[in-house]
Amino acid sequence: MPCERCPECNQNSYEYGWCKPYNSKHFQNDFNKWTSENDKIDKFIQNAQQNANRNWEVIEWIPYDRFKDIKQIGKGGFGTIHYARISILRILCNER
Repeated sequence: MPCERCPECNQNSYEYGWCKPYNSKHFQNDFNKWTSENDKIDKFIQNAQQNANRNWEVIEWIPYDRFKDIKQIGKGGFGTIHYARISILRILCNER
């Protein structure tokens, strides 16, 4: 799909359902609505959200309560591995 006008911000930057200027602004407006409770992790996620050029480059914090069917599947010397299910949401410019 060639670059088109974003239906939300009307900039010529809409490609594959993604508008970097619009989505970057949206993510920035939501920065105060979530936290990992670790400043370094929060900054890493925020930086990834601000610089994502495509929807598959986005990283989002997922709160623990959104995971379903959590099961421990392994344990080792330095950690425990869990399996869980979550609904995947596609982020597209016109879905915001």
